[in-house]
Amino acid sequence: MDYALNQSAWRRGWNDTKTIWTGWQFPVFELVGGGVIGRIFGWYWGVLLVLFGMFCVWLGATASAPLRQRNEARTRIIALEKEKQPQIEVHPFPSKRPSSERHNKTAWAALEVTNTSSGVDLDNASVQILELMQVFECQDEQGIGTGTYSLHELNPRWSPANVYWSERNAPANQLQISIPRGATRLAIIAFHSENGPALGCLNTPQYPPMLEHRIVIAVSSPNMNTWRGVYYIEYLPPSQDKFDFVEWDSWCSSHHVIERSTLDKEGFQP
Repeated sequence: MDYALNQSAWRRGWNDTKTIWTGWQFPVFELVGGGVIGRIFGWYWGVLLVLFGMFCVWLGATASAPLRQRNEARTRIIALEKEKQPQIEVHPFPSKRPSSERHNKTAWAALEVTNTSSGVDLDNASVQILELMQVFECQDEQGIGTGTYSLHELNPRWSPANVYWSERNAPANQLQISIPRGATRLAIIAFHSENGPALGCLNTPQYPPMLEHRIVIAVSSPNMNTWRGVYYIEYLPPSQDKFDFVEWDSWCSSHHVIERSTLDKEGFQP
């Protein structure tokens, strides 16, 4: 129940007392306790115990009312502050070009960003690839895959880069957009070009080719804390023409991944 913050401590204590009195636990306790005392010491003392119990409830509820009012006021203030800050939900969204559309992207891996705030727009939102590490399947001495995967830094090492937002939601080549409250926007992380090589391209200003990677992505805005997520991404060649784009932990749950230091000790070759 929500109580008015301007309610006096006496009124709040009385309201809480009535709530306790009319609940099923208190009458049961009072009747059982009063009945036991009444049978042992007489009904006068049983009735007196019931009245004393009711008085103690009122006294305790009234004395603790200011503390409960303070805690409730603090909870409401925190909730109001949260409403002033954008909240987002982020999901991987691999997709292919519908037959009704005509453009040079046949498949892509997008990040679906939803502003779940009910009262605040997300200003100048950007999506950035922070880290990119290549995923290799280790091979034995005969060059046969072992079913174990390792991570390797790119050479040269990847530098953080912003990706473009989908042209479905924004003008072309936009690295920052505003996301209205309750709205969803797509940031294209990687894509495959029509008549292009059997590789995907990261959707950054340089369009570098990509293979099989562990990718760390950040969503940021001046009016919210930066969100980060880790994903597995791979383009499956033109015969399938689609992206595998899932959360990293989900991919690792069905694949054995080891650190580079462990790989060196065991003598596998990438």
